[in-house]
Amino acid sequence: MLENKNVLKIISLIIAILLWVYVMGEVNPDTKEKISDIEVTFVNTETLADEGLAVVHEQDLRVSAIVKGKRSVINEMKKTGLTATVDVADASEGKNRGKVELELPSGVTLDSISDDTISYRVEKSIEVKKTVEIDFVGDTGNDKDLVPWAYDMYPDTVTVTGAESVVNEVDAVRGKITSNVVSESPKTVEVELMAVKKDGTEVQGVVLNHSKAKTTVRLMETRDVDVTITPKNTENGKEVDSISGVDSVKVVGTSEALADLDSVSATVDVSDIKSQGKKELNFSLPTGVYLYNKGNSTEVTVKIKTAQ
Repeated sequence: MLENKNVLKIISLIIAILLWVYVMGEVNPDTKEKISDIEVTFVNTETLADEGLAVVHEQDLRVSAIVKGKRSVINEMKKTGLTATVDVADASEGKNRGKVELELPSGVTLDSISDDTISYRVEKSIEVKKTVEIDFVGDTGNDKDLVPWAYDMYPDTVTVTGAESVVNEVDAVRGKITSNVVSESPKTVEVELMAVKKDGTEVQGVVLNHSKAKTTVRLMETRDVDVTITPKNTENGKEVDSISGVDSVKVVGTSEALADLDSVSATVDVSDIKSQGKKELNFSLPTGVYLYNKGNSTEVTVKIKTAQ
């Protein structure tokens, strides 16, 4: 009887092993799968930054790869995605070529890759400061003649760092706010910042020292007001003959701030103008009043003559 029990145990163990082999081999077999659109990122860029250099990001770099492994592992890997990197620690200024490394989970191996190396360029790194601008998107949903406005921005300027040719493409640093969140009561909002070109498309491959900003938003009134211009730093023996180009500007503010406002003051520095030149006005605005920049030209033409 005991021998029969031992035989049954052995048979049961063999069956269990066979079932396990079947499950592992048939239900979860080895497979090959192509993974496309794997983004390539550069690592050890801080080493370049220490040398005053940066990688030029002209476009997103992507590769595809064929990998091998158990179906369940590969299926899980597809959910989390694959990472491809190029180490730039030893790169130098100019053209470079680097090896693409795939970070594969345990049990998955690389069969082939579309590009095992890629070329890239390294340039001198520069930084520029940009004033943060806010774009309001959509309708306010308010039937009054009011406009959404952002003020008390922090930070109000952002440093943009990257390869020289890429940073030079940056026209502005902007954040987007949905207009319908703005009301006649002030509200503080946080906004994601993005470096953009003149056409509004994002500039890839630059670093902002602040990725977010906080600002107060509110629906406000607009008004056209006259401008009183005072020249500054006129050269000895010279005088201003004329200042032309701006007679009035549009300002924005609360109804209380604009109630009795008919004109605003501005100065123009004429120290470097010999006979004629174009200069931007420097405004002095009352508290709670802001220059409405959209379509607002604040550049004047100044003519200088010999003092009589």
